[in-house]
Amino acid sequence: MLGHGTGSFGLQHNQRIAGTRFTPTTNPHNEYLMIWAQAGLSAVVFLVALFICQWLRPAGTDRWLAQGFVVLFALGGAFNSFILDSREGMLFTLLTAVLWPASARGCPGDTAMEP
Repeated sequence: MLGHGTGSFGLQHNQRIAGTRFTPTTNPHNEYLMIWAQAGLSAVVFLVALFICQWLRPAGTDRWLAQGFVVLFALGGAFNSFILDSREGMLFTLLTAVLWPASARGCPGDTAMEP
């Protein structure tokens, strides 16, 4: 439930498949499984919460682009480790910074930081 630590997926997976016909790997090709194995179930909940906040709070006229981004990474994460992969991880970070700048404040109903 708490995970095995960042970067530990390959070691843990390969120990469990030792002596079987499964192929050793360091990438499960599923972002949620990767995060769950490394950081625990709470980290998966936080990632899903991030996606929900990004979906509900897109910035301005780029709403369609922001929500498409969320769909890309939320669904794509089920079939590949997008955030783990270098280029996709950088794209996630860059587009999150561009589409949800610090002035966007957070999730709906968050009035504590209203200007």
